[in-house]
Amino acid sequence: DTYFKLLNDYREIITDQSSSSSWFSMNVDPSKPYVLNIEPDTQETLIAWIFNENKRKNKQEALNGLAELEKIVNNYTNTLGTNKTYGLNGSFVIENNRFSSGVKSITKIDAKISPVVSAITYNTFVKQITPDNINWEATFEMRNKRKPLSGETESLRQKESEFFSTVFSENYLNVPIFPTYNFVFEGKKNFLGIIDQCFKEFAEQRLLVTNELNNFLAKKIEGPTGLGFKPTIRNVMGIIFASIEAFYRLMDQVHSDAWDKRNNPIRKRAIFTEDNPDKPNSTDTQPVYPWPLYLKKDKDGKYEVMYPGEYSEVFLTRGSDFSIWPEIEFVEEYIKAFADAGSDIDLILIMSVNPGFAGQSFMSEVLPKVSELRKMINDKKLKIDIEIDGGINFETAPLAVKAGANILVSGTTIFSGSLKDNIQKLRNCA
Repeated sequence: DTYFKLLNDYREIITDQSSSSSWFSMNVDPSKPYVLNIEPDTQETLIAWIFNENKRKNKQEALNGLAELEKIVNNYTNTLGTNKTYGLNGSFVIENNRFSSGVKSITKIDAKISPVVSAITYNTFVKQITPDNINWEATFEMRNKRKPLSGETESLRQKESEFFSTVFSENYLNVPIFPTYNFVFEGKKNFLGIIDQCFKEFAEQRLLVTNELNNFLAKKIEGPTGLGFKPTIRNVMGIIFASIEAFYRLMDQVHSDAWDKRNNPIRKRAIFTEDNPDKPNSTDTQPVYPWPLYLKKDKDGKYEVMYPGEYSEVFLTRGSDFSIWPEIEFVEEYIKAFADAGSDIDLILIMSVNPGFAGQSFMSEVLPKVSELRKMINDKKLKIDIEIDGGINFETAPLAVKAGANILVSGTTIFSGSLKDNIQKLRNCA
């Protein structure tokens, strides 16, 4: 979708550390992250950043950087906000009925600045931070990959406290210090958190559009003179992608998308952890390839294989976000992540044959997977359909339904004879 792509581009053009043209790469000092104390209201541990050396020395350059950020925000807010379907006043019309489908949270992003050097306007990106707001010990450990020795934490604080001045002052050498610009991008109330909320609202509105289109399509086709069953947009697309050529094209696209994301900073942060003994020596040049997994030390000191999408990791790695991990559509371990994270997924397809051609025999070994998945969904009290496709006939349909599937895809069986009679017979036996 155009709106989805714009949201993703918006996030990356500002915060993508792997892109040399992003606002972050061109303006922020990547060597100086600062770990903040835990936010009391959200219990988040956030990272603060400062301008790069060039902009710290030249206040006009700093203002130019802020002006560029404000320009980016205004452009995207305007483009996204005026989208006919998902903009602030977005809507769609079906059979003369108008439905509201706007994404509202996009207006929460603010990048207004003050043109006066000695004054700072705090907004979604620029935050008022003092040296007391920083966990200096955690900051030292994050940068140096080791715990500080005696005196090193205080030395770091004394040396870099001047980067967090909220008023005009002088440093310990009596050198004038202008108010500084300190940035925070992550967090529920900040840029990345608001973008995540926009993605969530977009998913909800897109589901509304899809459901209303399904209802409209059903009215046109369902009935005694129609096909005899209720089609959906998803069913129609499922038929299109049923051919082996379409399947391989989709899989190839996912592989390509995953490769394009190999340097994504969130992917890197998920893989290159101190707990992973197999991590590369240099996290600056090594990309993260598709199909990631790593070893993590548990509380007993033992290592276990983990995936970024597992429940214990998903909220740290954002492992259920397919815009960061496109390959999740083809990895079984991520299904549990979607369910545990309570994401916006509404259907899971399980293939009960090897994709490629019609008329294959039903693979009964998939039934335990269906049962396990249905239990997982029910335990979490989620509304997720399980669709099963392949070898569905009058004998296997009851088995699939008993295991937990509630949507059956059948081709050879229903097209062998009377279409309407076979569909009704399949419904009765299921």
